[in-house]
Amino acid sequence: MVKIFVVTHKEAPLLQNDLFIPMQVGTNPSISDNILKDNTLDNIASKNPNFCELTATYWIWKNYTEAEYVGICHYRRYFNFYNPSYNLKPSKQKNNRRGI
Repeated sequence: MVKIFVVTHKEAPLLQNDLFIPMQVGTNPSISDNILKDNTLDNIASKNPNFCELTATYWIWKNYTEAEYVGICHYRRYFNFYNPSYNLKPSKQKNNRRGI
């Protein structure tokens, strides 16, 4: 199972479905009652002014066990998996400059 955490520090439209999980970081008042916050459980939320979204990464590492793979879209930016104009096929280029 894969989960992608969408990390934000201010109010914004939140997409929440089976893939995306919204998460709030920073010291702003809660932007929603239904959002994870990085200042719960095992956390380093007090370091957010210097570490930014890494406080969310730490929280996920220490506290989230419901997915085999996790990822982050930071500060309200979502991945677009559905736009056909993006070529998501594997590249035919060589792995390095020597062609090995």
